[in-house]
Amino acid sequence: MDKKYYDEFGVSGEISDAEIKAITEKERKTRNKIVVFLVILLFFYYAKHHLFLKHYEYINDFHNIDQPIQTPASGEIVKEVDGIPIDIQFVAKYQIDGVVISKYNYYDYDYFNKFSPIDVGIAWGFLADEWKNAKWENSPARFLLYRTKNVDWYHKRGGDKEIGKFFSNNHLIAADAQIEKEIKNIKREDYVRIEGYLAYVDWMGPDGKYTWHSSTKRDDYGDGACEIIYVTKVSWLKEK
Repeated sequence: MDKKYYDEFGVSGEISDAEIKAITEKERKTRNKIVVFLVILLFFYYAKHHLFLKHYEYINDFHNIDQPIQTPASGEIVKEVDGIPIDIQFVAKYQIDGVVISKYNYYDYDYFNKFSPIDVGIAWGFLADEWKNAKWENSPARFLLYRTKNVDWYHKRGGDKEIGKFFSNNHLIAADAQIEKEIKNIKREDYVRIEGYLAYVDWMGPDGKYTWHSSTKRDDYGDGACEIIYVTKVSWLKEK
Protein backbone atom coordinates (compact mmCIF):
# COMPACT_ATOMS: atom_id res chain seq x y z
CA MET A 1 0.00 0.00 0.00
CA ASP A 2 1.30 3.45 -0.92
CA LYS A 3 1.31 6.14 1.74
CA LYS A 4 1.30 9.89 1.54
CA TYR A 5 4.23 11.87 2.87
CA TYR A 6 5.34 15.50 2.97
CA ASP A 7 8.92 16.52 2.29
CA GLU A 8 10.72 19.45 3.90
CA PHE A 9 9.20 21.84 1.40
CA GLY A 10 5.64 20.74 2.23
CA VAL A 11 5.21 18.96 -1.11
CA SER A 12 3.14 15.80 -0.80
CA GLY A 13 3.83 12.52 -2.59
CA GLU A 14 3.38 8.79 -2.42
CA ILE A 15 5.82 6.28 -0.87
CA SER A 16 5.58 2.52 -1.08
CA ASP A 17 5.93 0.02 1.77
CA ALA A 18 9.14 -1.23 0.19
CA GLU A 19 10.62 2.27 0.24
CA ILE A 20 9.54 2.74 3.85
CA LYS A 21 11.21 -0.55 4.75
CA ALA A 22 14.41 0.47 2.96
CA ILE A 23 14.48 3.84 4.75
CA THR A 24 13.82 2.16 8.11
CA GLU A 25 16.60 -0.37 7.51
CA LYS A 26 19.02 2.39 6.56
CA GLU A 27 18.16 4.34 9.72
CA ARG A 28 18.61 1.18 11.83
CA LYS A 29 22.09 0.55 10.36
CA THR A 30 23.05 4.18 10.95
CA ARG A 31 21.92 3.97 14.58
CA ASN A 32 23.85 0.74 15.07
CA LYS A 33 27.02 2.29 13.65
CA ILE A 34 26.66 5.24 16.03
CA VAL A 35 26.15 2.89 19.00
CA VAL A 36 29.19 0.80 18.04
CA PHE A 37 31.31 3.93 17.63
CA LEU A 38 30.24 5.24 21.05
CA VAL A 39 30.95 1.87 22.70
CA ILE A 40 34.45 1.79 21.15
CA LEU A 41 35.06 5.39 22.25
CA LEU A 42 33.91 4.57 25.79
CA PHE A 43 36.14 1.48 25.90
CA PHE A 44 39.26 3.42 24.90
CA TYR A 45 38.45 6.13 27.44
CA TYR A 46 38.03 3.54 30.19
CA ALA A 47 41.18 1.68 29.14
CA LYS A 48 43.22 4.86 29.15
CA HIS A 49 42.15 5.82 32.66
CA HIS A 50 41.61 2.47 34.39
CA LEU A 51 43.17 -0.50 32.62
CA PHE A 52 46.81 -1.51 32.42
CA LEU A 53 48.81 -4.65 31.80
CA LYS A 54 50.76 -5.89 34.80
CA HIS A 55 54.47 -6.40 34.26
CA TYR A 56 55.77 -9.55 35.94
CA GLU A 57 59.21 -10.50 37.25
CA TYR A 58 60.21 -13.94 38.53
CA ILE A 59 62.02 -14.77 41.78
CA ASN A 60 63.04 -18.10 43.30
CA ASP A 61 60.42 -18.18 46.03
CA PHE A 62 58.29 -16.01 48.31
CA HIS A 63 59.53 -17.46 51.59
CA ASN A 64 62.76 -15.54 52.10
CA ILE A 65 62.84 -12.57 49.74
CA ASP A 66 66.15 -10.69 49.51
CA GLN A 67 66.54 -7.34 51.22
CA PRO A 68 66.28 -4.15 49.13
CA ILE A 69 69.11 -3.25 46.77
CA GLN A 70 70.56 0.25 47.21
CA THR A 71 73.39 1.77 45.18
CA PRO A 72 74.76 5.33 44.99
CA ALA A 73 73.04 7.72 42.59
CA SER A 74 72.61 11.41 41.92
CA GLY A 75 70.39 13.72 39.93
CA GLU A 76 67.23 15.64 40.50
CA ILE A 77 63.87 16.51 39.01
CA VAL A 78 61.38 19.27 39.69
CA LYS A 79 57.64 18.65 39.87
CA GLU A 80 55.08 21.40 40.20
CA VAL A 81 52.09 21.12 42.54
CA ASP A 82 49.55 23.95 42.61
CA GLY A 83 52.13 26.27 41.09
CA ILE A 84 54.76 25.43 43.70
CA PRO A 85 57.99 23.74 42.46
CA ILE A 86 58.90 20.57 44.37
CA ASP A 87 62.61 19.76 44.19
CA ILE A 88 63.27 15.99 44.23
CA GLN A 89 66.92 15.00 44.66
CA PHE A 90 67.98 11.40 44.03
CA VAL A 91 70.27 10.06 46.76
CA ALA A 92 70.33 6.34 45.87
CA LYS A 93 69.10 3.97 43.20
CA TYR A 94 66.69 1.57 44.86
CA GLN A 95 64.87 -1.70 44.30
CA ILE A 96 62.61 -3.32 46.86
CA ASP A 97 60.97 -6.75 46.52
CA GLY A 98 58.43 -8.07 48.98
CA VAL A 99 54.86 -8.66 50.04
CA VAL A 100 52.55 -5.71 50.55
CA ILE A 101 51.55 -5.73 54.21
CA SER A 102 49.72 -2.40 54.17
CA LYS A 103 48.52 0.30 51.84
CA TYR A 104 47.06 3.68 52.66
CA ASN A 105 45.72 6.50 50.48
CA TYR A 106 46.08 10.02 51.85
CA TYR A 107 43.53 12.52 50.61
CA ASP A 108 44.14 15.69 52.61
CA TYR A 109 45.64 18.79 51.06
CA ASP A 110 49.19 18.92 52.38
CA TYR A 111 51.63 19.40 49.52
CA PHE A 112 53.48 16.14 50.06
CA ASN A 113 50.16 14.26 50.18
CA LYS A 114 49.36 15.66 46.75
CA PHE A 115 52.52 14.51 45.02
CA SER A 116 52.89 11.38 47.17
CA PRO A 117 49.36 10.30 48.09
CA ILE A 118 50.01 6.60 48.70
CA ASP A 119 52.08 4.71 51.29
CA VAL A 120 52.88 1.03 50.81
CA GLY A 121 54.28 -1.17 53.57
CA ILE A 122 56.51 -3.98 52.26
CA ALA A 123 58.07 -6.95 54.08
CA TRP A 124 60.98 -9.13 52.95
CA GLY A 125 63.21 -11.83 54.44
CA PHE A 126 61.57 -14.10 57.04
CA LEU A 127 58.85 -11.47 57.54
CA ALA A 128 57.55 -11.95 54.00
CA ASP A 129 56.46 -15.40 55.18
CA GLU A 130 55.46 -14.52 58.75
CA TRP A 131 53.95 -11.02 58.59
CA LYS A 132 50.46 -12.22 59.50
CA ASN A 133 51.66 -12.82 63.05
CA ALA A 134 51.02 -9.11 63.53
CA LYS A 135 48.34 -6.62 62.61
CA TRP A 136 49.64 -3.83 60.36
CA GLU A 137 48.07 -0.44 59.80
CA ASN A 138 49.08 3.02 58.61
CA SER A 139 48.42 6.08 60.72
CA PRO A 140 47.20 9.48 59.46
CA ALA A 141 50.67 10.82 60.33
CA ARG A 142 52.15 8.43 57.71
CA PHE A 143 53.66 5.93 60.12
CA LEU A 144 53.34 2.16 59.68
CA LEU A 145 52.35 0.59 62.98
CA TYR A 146 52.04 -3.04 63.99
CA ARG A 147 50.65 -4.94 66.93
CA THR A 148 51.72 -8.53 67.47
CA LYS A 149 49.08 -11.25 67.62
CA ASN A 150 51.64 -13.86 68.73
CA VAL A 151 53.83 -12.93 71.70
CA ASP A 152 55.98 -16.05 71.41
CA TRP A 153 56.72 -15.23 67.76
CA TYR A 154 57.51 -11.61 68.67
CA HIS A 155 60.15 -12.62 71.23
CA LYS A 156 61.52 -15.44 69.08
CA ARG A 157 62.15 -12.96 66.26
CA GLY A 158 63.94 -10.46 68.51
CA GLY A 159 61.22 -7.90 69.14
CA ASP A 160 60.91 -4.50 67.48
CA LYS A 161 64.62 -4.02 66.84
CA GLU A 162 65.01 -7.17 64.75
CA ILE A 163 61.57 -7.30 63.15
CA GLY A 164 62.01 -3.68 62.08
CA LYS A 165 64.93 -4.66 59.84
CA PHE A 166 62.63 -6.63 57.55
CA PHE A 167 59.91 -4.17 56.61
CA SER A 168 59.59 -0.56 55.55
CA ASN A 169 56.92 2.06 55.08
CA ASN A 170 57.37 3.59 51.64
CA HIS A 171 56.10 7.00 50.55
CA LEU A 172 55.71 6.69 46.78
CA ILE A 173 56.16 9.48 44.21
CA ALA A 174 55.09 8.41 40.71
CA ALA A 175 57.43 9.35 37.87
CA ASP A 176 54.52 9.67 35.41
CA ALA A 177 50.80 8.99 34.93
CA GLN A 178 51.32 5.33 34.00
CA ILE A 179 53.35 4.65 37.13
CA GLU A 180 50.69 6.45 39.17
CA LYS A 181 48.05 4.12 37.71
CA GLU A 182 50.16 1.06 38.60
CA ILE A 183 50.75 2.29 42.16
CA LYS A 184 47.00 2.74 42.61
CA ASN A 185 46.51 -0.89 41.56
CA ILE A 186 48.91 -2.32 44.14
CA LYS A 187 46.91 -4.31 46.68
CA ARG A 188 47.59 -5.72 50.12
CA GLU A 189 49.09 -9.24 49.91
CA ASP A 190 50.48 -8.57 46.41
CA TYR A 191 54.11 -9.53 45.84
CA VAL A 192 55.73 -6.58 44.09
CA ARG A 193 59.01 -5.07 42.97
CA ILE A 194 59.30 -1.28 43.14
CA GLU A 195 62.23 0.38 41.40
CA GLY A 196 63.36 3.97 41.37
CA TYR A 197 65.33 6.34 43.62
CA LEU A 198 65.39 7.20 47.29
CA ALA A 199 64.77 10.92 47.39
CA TYR A 200 65.17 14.10 49.38
CA VAL A 201 62.25 16.43 48.75
CA ASP A 202 62.30 20.19 49.35
CA TRP A 203 59.83 22.98 48.60
CA MET A 204 58.95 26.50 49.67
CA GLY A 205 55.59 26.65 51.40
CA PRO A 206 53.64 29.64 52.74
CA ASP A 207 55.54 29.39 56.05
CA GLY A 208 59.01 28.84 54.65
CA LYS A 209 61.09 25.93 53.41
CA TYR A 210 59.91 22.36 53.95
CA THR A 211 62.06 19.24 53.77
CA TRP A 212 61.05 15.58 53.50
CA HIS A 213 64.06 13.25 53.40
CA SER A 214 64.14 9.52 52.80
CA SER A 215 65.80 7.06 55.11
CA THR A 216 68.77 5.33 53.54
CA LYS A 217 69.07 2.56 56.16
CA ARG A 218 67.01 -0.55 56.82
CA ASP A 219 67.74 -0.84 60.53
CA ASP A 220 66.29 2.48 61.70
CA TYR A 221 62.81 3.00 63.09
CA GLY A 222 60.57 5.81 64.28
CA ASP A 223 60.29 9.30 62.81
CA GLY A 224 62.44 9.66 59.68
CA ALA A 225 62.78 5.91 59.10
CA CYS A 226 60.41 5.74 56.11
CA GLU A 227 61.69 5.45 52.56
CA ILE A 228 60.62 8.10 50.04
CA ILE A 229 60.80 6.48 46.62
CA TYR A 230 60.61 8.25 43.29
CA VAL A 231 59.09 5.30 41.42
CA THR A 232 60.13 4.58 37.83
CA LYS A 233 58.90 0.98 37.54
CA VAL A 234 56.38 -1.32 39.25
CA SER A 235 56.37 -5.09 38.70
CA TRP A 236 54.36 -7.91 40.20
CA LEU A 237 56.34 -10.96 41.33
CA LYS A 238 55.85 -14.62 40.52
CA GLU A 239 57.71 -17.65 41.78
CA LYS A 240 59.82 -19.55 39.26
